[in-house]
Order: sequence, then structure tokens, then C-alpha cells
Amino acid sequence: MLVVQRSKTPHKQAAGQATAVMVLGVESLGRKAEPLSTPKSIKMIHVLAVGMSLDH
Repeated sequence: MLVVQRSKTPHKQAAGQATAVMVLGVESLGRKAEPLSTPKSIKMIHVLAVGMSLDH
């Protein structure tokens, strides 16, 4: 089960949920296309995570 930390501001909470959903989506796409352990997938997820954190 995925647990999203509740923050004091609804905007950040929604952003956290969106990020979690996006990461899950990337993971499921990654599993279909190639194993997540491949450097390409790891880099893609890392770039996505960094981009999402900079977005806030």
C-alpha cells in the first residue's frame, strides 16, 4: 500500500499524491518496456523525481 505523507497545505499534499501516482506509472511502464534495474530506467525515474521536486 502506498502511503502519502499529509502536509499542512492541500496543494503540497495533492502534489505529493500526483508525484506518487506518476512514479507508480513510470514503474509500471518501465516493467513493460524493460527491467527497472537497467541504467536507462533508473536515470529516467531519477530525472523525473528531481524534476518534480524542483517544480514545487
